[in-house]
Amino acid sequence: MRVPGVPGVAMAATGKKIEVLLVDDSAFIRALLAGVFAESGAIDVVGAAADGRDALAKIGELRPQVVLLDVRMPVMDGLQCLNIIRRRHPGVAVLMHSGLARFDAGLVARAMEAGAAGFIQKPGSQGIGPRSGKCAEYIEKIRAAAQGAARAAGAKPAAGPAEGPAAGDAGAKPAAGSAETRVAGAKPAVARGAPAKGPVVAQGTAGAAEAAGPAEAQVAGAAGPTEGPAVGAERPGAAGIRYFAIGASTGGPGALQTLLGGLGGAFGAALLIVQHMPEGFTGPLAERLDAVSALSVKEAEDGEPVLGGCAYVAPGGRHMLVSAAPGGGLAVRLERSPPVGGQIPSFGALLSSFGGARAGELAAVFMTGMGDDGAAAAKRLKELDGSLLVVAQDEATSAVYGMPGAAVRAGIVDAVVPLEGMARLMRAAAEGGRPDWLRRGPAGAAQSGVSRRADERGAGASRP
Repeated sequence: MRVPGVPGVAMAATGKKIEVLLVDDSAFIRALLAGVFAESGAIDVVGAAADGRDALAKIGELRPQVVLLDVRMPVMDGLQCLNIIRRRHPGVAVLMHSGLARFDAGLVARAMEAGAAGFIQKPGSQGIGPRSGKCAEYIEKIRAAAQGAARAAGAKPAAGPAEGPAAGDAGAKPAAGSAETRVAGAKPAVARGAPAKGPVVAQGTAGAAEAAGPAEAQVAGAAGPTEGPAVGAERPGAAGIRYFAIGASTGGPGALQTLLGGLGGAFGAALLIVQHMPEGFTGPLAERLDAVSALSVKEAEDGEPVLGGCAYVAPGGRHMLVSAAPGGGLAVRLERSPPVGGQIPSFGALLSSFGGARAGELAAVFMTGMGDDGAAAAKRLKELDGSLLVVAQDEATSAVYGMPGAAVRAGIVDAVVPLEGMARLMRAAAEGGRPDWLRRGPAGAAQSGVSRRADERGAGASRP
């Protein structure tokens, strides 16, 4: 069978492969990608279109799971088409791709708001082959987009063939002076102690108590970190978390907007964000996050100090690391070195740069995304200093439960948190407090404490 709209390219046999509609005004790109995807055995290209209007006509007929949509096309451009697709076919995932070296902030913001599942750059002069890293990046993002759409629709997506190699996959701003004093101080005076054997699961939905592991604390419909006064309670003699390292991949841009929008301008810790995006995309992302957040958000620059009340987004194509600053505190260090675990920037590389000496000042936050970036590095830090706080976004609110799931499976996560509760937990941790259900101690004591609080609230409690 031939791919409609791509002469000379045979359609892969339909099975558990992800069905994709290619939309690009370049016949060369359509043929190139259709051929590579057919050879890869992972993607079933069900058709192709040369512009947005043609695509809209074919979506209803072909019913693809994912539309790979060019940004700039004649007749109807990609952004116009995206808006119509999301209205007419909300169950179809749309992945934007372009040959632009850099997307402008307005375009990225409008596409994210319209519901784009992600962005990818077209193959450059290096080309693309069925076993290339670029092909693996396309397949990973297409698969993740399909999984995210299926999860949103409450259906289980086709698993597809086994994955190939990993690929690089509002208010006034706070004054830097006062925030900086929170960052440059000494390590917290009170250690948090050894972690319990499993994470506290903050479900935030009604239902029976459910243990995520044999020794984990149980929560029956608990609001967890979104709960009231106990969350922000100060611990006598304790210092707050100074640095939050945040890792995200697929679904990350939208989740990061929700998280940063909920932190508020009084948040005094520093955020270091690794979002898996290619070069040219992270600058517009930082601008978008800055627009929706009361914090100062920017794309990180080499050598700049890491200040409280600020968020730094790792630039695409470079690793963002930290090192000791001459006057105390930390400074950003950017490196154009090989990918780590197939990723550049790499969350694992950022975590590793902290070293065990600063683990007590650090929280590692695993958000939605494919793969397992950061899990091994966080495990090493946790082994060096059990006071490292590790938080994972829960599966229900993750577009793809890859990175947070890997951290949970590694046995290093202190709390599994719904996206809506993450900002409140982070504010509490930055202020030096921890909710009762997160104070570490013997596993049995943590479990009984949580269960008692859940019983008092009742299984039907809902998060605010």
